[in-house]
Amino acid sequence: MSKTENLKSNASSLDEQASFFNQKMSVYRKPTSLLVILAGIINLLLLIPDLALIGSTSSKIGIIIIRVVFSIALFFLSYKFLHVTNFKPFSIVVTISEALGTTIFLFVFCQYSHPDILIQSLGLITLFLVIFLIPNRWLNMLLVALFGAFGFLICALLFVKLENTEDFMAGFSYVLIALLLCAIAAKNSEKHQLQEHMAKNELEHISTTDFLTKTANRFKIKEEAEKWITFCRRQDMPLSIVFADIDNMKAINDQYGHAAGDFVLMSFASLIQKQLRASDTLARWGGDE
Repeated sequence: MSKTENLKSNASSLDEQASFFNQKMSVYRKPTSLLVILAGIINLLLLIPDLALIGSTSSKIGIIIIRVVFSIALFFLSYKFLHVTNFKPFSIVVTISEALGTTIFLFVFCQYSHPDILIQSLGLITLFLVIFLIPNRWLNMLLVALFGAFGFLICALLFVKLENTEDFMAGFSYVLIALLLCAIAAKNSEKHQLQEHMAKNELEHISTTDFLTKTANRFKIKEEAEKWITFCRRQDMPLSIVFADIDNMKAINDQYGHAAGDFVLMSFASLIQKQLRASDTLARWGGDE
């Protein structure tokens, strides 16, 4: 395969992935918005154990401010997510929000003088579940989860007084196992969903494309015509539909063979296609029409 063909293949693959994630986001937009609202509520409820178990007044005030501001930001994002149509900015905002939520978890964890490591481990595992539930690119999910896991390890070793090292090792082991299982499940799910999306698009393309000229077929042009006729009538706009056929196709087929006739059809379609705009549709109605 040439370098040009490789570039085209990679571009096509990226386009398929972008289409897949946009479609996935449109399906999960509302559930994601509800999940973000739930995350904001849970973030506020966590103030109860924080205020009960943290002794420093200044730390309590700081945690209240951080959690309230973060929850307000989540509530605002939940509303914005309902109106997002492009996956890329959605993914960036989700990743940053999850990284901030993980940072808040680690900050609060460091404020406990003698935390229950197993309970904190369960809290981090719950955070992983939220990270891998919200639609996002798999690599982004994994990076945020790894940041949480190793941040938890560093905070425990440097800032928290561990009374029982065995409990910490057990808790951290559970954290790593949960992260591994979530990552594998999310990767397999994304892979299978992408394959289904690509197969669906391929079937749709085959069903609406003329096999010889690679233009739209009769079914597709009828569908496009109905859509644009309705739109142009409603908007009182002009619309052009042009029928053309190639003269003397029978003579070409008889004299040079059907392969030559097919070549003429393909060349004619390619020539016309190069003159059209992206919004125009070229179709083979049938035969040489």
